[in-house]
Amino acid sequence: MIIIGTFIRGPGWQWFWPGQTWDHNRLIYEVNRDLPDLFRDHLQPRQGPVRGDRGLADTSRWAASPSSRFFRRYMPKDFSRMSLLQFSIMQVFLLIMVALPLKMMLRLLWHIKYVWITPWFNV
Repeated sequence: MIIIGTFIRGPGWQWFWPGQTWDHNRLIYEVNRDLPDLFRDHLQPRQGPVRGDRGLADTSRWAASPSSRFFRRYMPKDFSRMSLLQFSIMQVFLLIMVALPLKMMLRLLWHIKYVWITPWFNV
């Protein structure tokens, strides 16, 4: 990440390959899309009540379960020493670390700017 930020990014956070000259007046005409816009038809609210839909709790449990199973299996001594707070913080940092390169690939390959859009912030 440091190498990309230092040597690949140029003025205005534009992408410049190694050896390519930096043009400060370069304008990029890209169509930026948001991931929810691509799946707008599939993400419409369902009609009627939805059973078992608890939102963020289910999502966080689903995202943390593969790494927690891996951690329990291959590092049981470390897992038994950690409290729930320590384990949760480690999981958050691990998910952020994995999500950053994935978001970079979405941005560079498919021009997807935001993956998650809320009224308060965009990710």
